Amino acid sequence: YDTEFAHAVRLAATGIRPKAGVDVALAAAALEAILKGGQALDPHGLELLALAVTGKLGKSRKLAVDETRFALAVRRASAAWRSGKCDSPSKAGAALAIILRSGGRKIGHGERIQLAELFSPLKPDADNAFTGRPPKGAGHADVVAVVKSLKEKRSSGILHKNAIADTAVEFKISKRTVEKYEAMSKERDEALNTSDKVNN
Repeated sequence: YDTEFAHAVRLAATGIRPKAGVDVALAAAALEAILKGGQALDPHGLELLALAVTGKLGKSRKLAVDETRFALAVRRASAAWRSGKCDSPSKAGAALAIILRSGGRKIGHGERIQLAELFSPLKPDADNAFTGRPPKGAGHADVVAVVKSLKEKRSSGILHKNAIADTAVEFKISKRTVEKYEAMSKERDEALNTSDKVNN
């Protein structure tokens, strides 16, 4: 598949997250079947897909009578998602929306799989631990930003538990997530220090 397209899909994934209590695999099942199958992707459906990845596909009061199965599947899959925590979907999904709207390029099988994965990410299984969206690691930009902010608060004299609470509010994440990111970062730093000592 096209690496530019793959990058655009990964970027778009940062702008959306599942709605609470919604099974995205079930909601996107029809769209996944169409994308993974060989059916033609009509321009109206691709436009709806572009709106969905930029978070602009709201509920339509009046659906077109002649709307295709593809368009209806996009609407249903889109309804299971909401804006992500950091970048707005309009920014994160902009590159993918441009590609979807261009009309000049054919979306191949690999790109269809990537789109299906965007709306219906697979859960890791025993055979392949890396299917689905990869978890955030200690080097991820979000983790680095949270840990940096936490360290700044601690260095200014704020108690550890208060610094965690303040950081959670700042980044709109749970205190438990802040603690998890801090632990990941410490583990990574310790591993790097150990590696440096062994190499020297």
